[in-house]
Amino acid sequence: MGAPGTLLGAGLGLFLGYLVTLDSVYPALRAYDARNNKPIERYLLQPGRMYLRALTCVAIPFAFLSLVLVAAEIASSSRTGVTKLGLRVSLLSMLTSFMVALQGVYIGSLVAPTFDGTPYYFRSPNVAFQCPTPTRTSLFLDPKANNSMVCSRTNQTVFSFGDSRRLPYLIGPTVNRFVVYKSTIDEISSVLLNLTPTNFVEITNTNIMTVALGAVATGVAVGKYVTGFKSNPTLNHSIVPVLRELVAVFEIMTSWIAMTTPLALISLVAGSIYAGTHNVFDSDKATNGVVGLCWYILAFVGVSLVHAVVVLPVVTYIGSRGRLSPLRFMWQMRGALGYTMHSSSSRRSISVLLRTLERVVGQPSASTRFAIGAGATMNKNGGALYVAMSVIFLFSNGGLQDRFSATKVALLVVLATFGSLVVTPVRNGGVVVVICACAMLTGLAPPYAINFMLIAECIIDPVATMLNAWGNVLIARLVSES
Repeated sequence: MGAPGTLLGAGLGLFLGYLVTLDSVYPALRAYDARNNKPIERYLLQPGRMYLRALTCVAIPFAFLSLVLVAAEIASSSRTGVTKLGLRVSLLSMLTSFMVALQGVYIGSLVAPTFDGTPYYFRSPNVAFQCPTPTRTSLFLDPKANNSMVCSRTNQTVFSFGDSRRLPYLIGPTVNRFVVYKSTIDEISSVLLNLTPTNFVEITNTNIMTVALGAVATGVAVGKYVTGFKSNPTLNHSIVPVLRELVAVFEIMTSWIAMTTPLALISLVAGSIYAGTHNVFDSDKATNGVVGLCWYILAFVGVSLVHAVVVLPVVTYIGSRGRLSPLRFMWQMRGALGYTMHSSSSRRSISVLLRTLERVVGQPSASTRFAIGAGATMNKNGGALYVAMSVIFLFSNGGLQDRFSATKVALLVVLATFGSLVVTPVRNGGVVVVICACAMLTGLAPPYAINFMLIAECIIDPVATMLNAWGNVLIARLVSES
C-alpha cells in the first residue's frame, strides 16, 4: 500500500491510542493491567510484535540467499574480467557505505538530543541467578525434577512451558538485561568477532556480521564448486538457478509481509502510547514522540542529500579522473531515480535504470549490466545510512542515550557498513537489520521507539532506495568505463 497505507495505519494507531488514554478510561485500564500482569498492553502490542517477528524470520534468509547468489555468480565466472569487476563493485560499494555510515553516525550524534524520549525503565528481578562460566565450558541453569536448580554443562536449558509443576522457579521474561562488558576489547570482540556463538541466548539475537560474512563465504564456496563441474554438465546440479528461484520466493514472501505494515502500525503505535513510553497528545510533558520523529526524518533526508549531491559525485569524479560529470549524469537519470523512489524497491527498478542508462550513454555493455545487477545487492548506501541513524534514534528516543558510549559509536559504523549488505531490496527491508544491530549493541529487544520509527518509513524508505540506486548506477558506470 506504500506511503498512503503507512499513513493510514499510523493515523488509526494514533486514534486508537487517543481513545485508550482518555481520562475517563485510562486510569481504570492501567489499574487492571497492574493487577493482572498487563494483559491489555500485551494484547495491544501483540499483532505488531508478530509482524516484526515474521519480517525477521523471512528477511534474514532472503538477505543471506541474495548475498550467496551474487558471490556465487562472481566466483563461478569463467572470465577473469567479470571476477575483477565484481570485486571492484563490492569494494567501492563497501567504501561508499562506510563513508555514508560515518556521516550518519556523526550527524545523528549531533542531533540526537532532539530525538530524546522517555527514559528506559529497567525492571529489576526479585531474585537473580548467574552461573560461573569457565573459559571453555558454558554453564546454564538447569531445573531438576526434585525442585532444585543447578548449574550444568549443557548446551541448552530445558523448561516445560505447559507444566508449572516441573518448573520450580519461574523466570520473568520481562526482566531486561543490558549487556555490560568489562573492557572495550571485550565489547568489540563480542559484537564483531563472535561469529559462531555457542550461548543459546546470544544465538537468538541474529548477528548481522555472521549473516554477511557467512553468506559471502558460502557464495564463494558454491561458485568454486560450480566452476569445478562446468567441464562436465552431467555433474552440474544447477545450484545457481536454484538459488535464483529461492531468492525470488523469499522476495515474494517478504513483500507479502511488508504489505501488512499498515495493520501492524495500528497495534505498534497505539500500544506505545498506552504503555506511556511515547507522548503525543499531552503538551505538558517534556517530550513528544511526533516531534522527535520529524527531527529524525529531517536529519536523514539532509544527510542523504549531502551524500548524493556532494560525496558520491566527488568519489566518481576522482575515480574517473575527471572524465565523468556526475551532476549532469544525475540530471539525465532523474526519471529513473524518481521511479526508484516511488517503487521503494532496488530490485524492481533495475530494468528502468538500464533503459534510462541506454538512452543516456547508448547500449549498456555486458559489464555495466552485471555491475548494476550485483550492485542491487552489494551497493546500499541508503541502507547503511538507515541503519546508522535508526540505531541512534532508538538509543535516544528509547531512553538509552546515556549508554551510547564512544565504543558503541565506533561499532555502529562497522555494523551499519556490513549491515547494509543484509538490508533486503524491498520495502521496510532495513527494519530487521536495525533490530539486530540494536540487540548486538545492547543485548535488549528493541525499545518501543521502533514502533514510532516505522511511521517514518513512508518517507525514509523511498529516500534510502533512491540513494541506493544512485550509488549503484554511479559505481556501475565508473567501473565499466574504467
